[in-house]
Amino acid sequence: MATLVFKKGRYNAVSVNAEQDLDGETITSHIRTGPEETSDLILAWTVTEVDFSVGTFTLSFNDSTPDAGIAAVDRGFMDIKRLTGSGDISLHDDLIIVEFRSMPTT
Repeated sequence: MATLVFKKGRYNAVSVNAEQDLDGETITSHIRTGPEETSDLILAWTVTEVDFSVGTFTLSFNDSTPDAGIAAVDRGFMDIKRLTGSGDISLHDDLIIVEFRSMPTT
């Protein structure tokens, strides 16, 4: 599984290239406390299209707002899905492990 590291108390973003045409599709991404779909939600990413015709988009979240919810966790499991009429389709083979790190204070 891949691991991504994000900073607590900051704006975080990651560029994604799904390498497939996503025109007209809805993309979602969530980070949960465990690998199961029923695990508690830590956060839902904001998805911003860059060019869906080639599968590029940006995922972002702003942890500087009080309701972001990552203060109490250090790790989560992330998915990226394409929503279809026949169900959700994962855009990757395995869940992505996410680590949340505190920023040093000065």
